[in-house]
Amino acid sequence: MINKIFAQNFVRKIEQNMKIKVNVMDERGVIIASTSKERVGDFHICAYEIIQNSLPMLVTTEPTRDLIGVNAPGVNLRLTSSNETIGVIGVSGNPDEITEIAKMVKLTFETMYEYEYKKNASMKGHNSLWNFAHVLLAESPLNEVSIKKAASRMKLSDDYPRIPIYIRFYSEYLNTIIQHFLDSYASCSCYRHQDIVLPVDRGIFLLKSFSRDSHDLYGTETLNACMERLKIEFIDRESTSEQLLTYKFFIGPVQTKFIHYQNTYQNLLWLASRRKNSMEITTFLMDHLLELLLEHCSKEVMAPLFDYYDQVIQENLDTSQFLETSKGLVASDMKLEAAAQLLHLHKNSVIARLKKVKEVLEINPIANPKDAALLRCLCFYLQHEMLSGH
Repeated sequence: MINKIFAQNFVRKIEQNMKIKVNVMDERGVIIASTSKERVGDFHICAYEIIQNSLPMLVTTEPTRDLIGVNAPGVNLRLTSSNETIGVIGVSGNPDEITEIAKMVKLTFETMYEYEYKKNASMKGHNSLWNFAHVLLAESPLNEVSIKKAASRMKLSDDYPRIPIYIRFYSEYLNTIIQHFLDSYASCSCYRHQDIVLPVDRGIFLLKSFSRDSHDLYGTETLNACMERLKIEFIDRESTSEQLLTYKFFIGPVQTKFIHYQNTYQNLLWLASRRKNSMEITTFLMDHLLELLLEHCSKEVMAPLFDYYDQVIQENLDTSQFLETSKGLVASDMKLEAAAQLLHLHKNSVIARLKKVKEVLEINPIANPKDAALLRCLCFYLQHEMLSGH
């Protein structure tokens, strides 16, 4: 949202120094600043069409009755900040003569807007950020009213699609790295005004926003571009010739409600703990959905389902070898060659182990998805039992 006082000051300075007529319209197509002060508050049809259709520019050669709010020939250009439309700026005059000047005015406005926006955000300090992180992710019981009040102060909207990303840093200078990220993220090329970036345990919880109208339904393109830019613009910059900054991305499914972020954050912490020894840089929560659901199942629910299998395995198989083989198959998505590489075994050795599993449990996880799901569940359950000392 464009600050009206900022827009009015800009228009006044342009008029004083360049002697041209300028209008600034907000995201609704309403004039909020003009060299003709009586026009403030008027609806501008060209601005509205630019915003609704994401047009870069509309030129008018002469006003007509259909062009509501257009009083003179001119050029209207879309204003953007961090890849989001924030309004429209119009410069009156002969389009053949004024177009290049209008483009320069647009660029000047956007540059000054970015500077003012970032300055104001910085002046608010990190107190608001830490407070928001607490009420959003740590407060118990969850207080939706407190969350929305804190979000409103930071001009953050609920019901907005965001991809949860827990960025885990591994560094002896962890606090410094986190502070550098907070200070610099607004300057990253992937930044959008509705992004939420919060300092958390051992890293950053980034809720990466993307447009509701985007064809990128699940934010896949947005996510990939974001991770690529963060690698280039932050990770590489923080790394030194002596030591690279080590990090991992843990990704949750798209969220649209403030009240869901705390649970999602806890699930990503669980994922980070489960995958702490993994060599993968990026891990998706939905790839471990079954384990997550089992994690929330009680002993009373799981025992009747898996205790007999547990007994059969203990009587007929080497339990530790069964677990090792199962984990390799699970991690490789039931692909034999990949599992053999993970287990540092010859493929034939994995096949021999799997043959024994098939015979004892009467399942075929390679060929049957239901059996693959059962093996995942058994693997999880046995690990859980071993950790609990049973």
